[in-house]
Amino acid sequence: MDAQYPDIEGFAGFDFEESSNSMPYRLLIPQKLEPEHRYPLVLFLHCLVGIGDNNKAHLYLPVKFSKNYSVFEKGVFVLAPQCPLDDRWVEGIGIRKAHEIYFHKEPTLALAMAMKILKQVLKTYPVDTSRVYAGGASMGAFGVCELLIRHPDLFAAAFSICGGAPVEYANLIAKTPLWAFHGLADPIVPAHMSSDIVKSVQRCGGKARFSGYPDVLHDSWTPALSETELLDWLLGHQSSF
Repeated sequence: MDAQYPDIEGFAGFDFEESSNSMPYRLLIPQKLEPEHRYPLVLFLHCLVGIGDNNKAHLYLPVKFSKNYSVFEKGVFVLAPQCPLDDRWVEGIGIRKAHEIYFHKEPTLALAMAMKILKQVLKTYPVDTSRVYAGGASMGAFGVCELLIRHPDLFAAAFSICGGAPVEYANLIAKTPLWAFHGLADPIVPAHMSSDIVKSVQRCGGKARFSGYPDVLHDSWTPALSETELLDWLLGHQSSF
């Protein structure tokens, strides 16, 4: 994989191509890679405003995450694919329809491509496959929850910021520890969409927690990515698959 874009805040830029489809993505590689050692990885799915093909517009939150938790220095890969303009991470999700959640038989092309990129990165770099995590905001949070449904044995833990998921699939999401964040005054994605899936996961015996922020609108990623224990919470989970 050859870099196609200049580095931004330590994130190297690449293009993934398969047949006639392509997707740009960024990868933050830990500062120091020790021989024979494997490192955790966080897949970060961006929100709607990051769609495009410039491999740049989607980086605001992945960069914020990496800086807030010093993941570059702590030895954590961060993978950030960019959803194209004409697609979404999840079907039926848009600024005006975020209160509607559908689960389709097949994933969107964008979500499928993101998974292919993840699998390629896992094969190429020294990633500990028992410590692969997922996180996302808004559209990306819906995408993360769908990944937990489609791949219940892949991620060791996940976080969702102002998102949601169909509660009828809570039994699958329950296989992955989940921390959901939401602004309680969110006018775009109602906060109950996060709290509902958390309660449903808990009823299924899963490990899920909800953090609601009073008077916070849709921008719940600012307080969520300031939660001091978020990275430690993620890294405290390891899959046994």
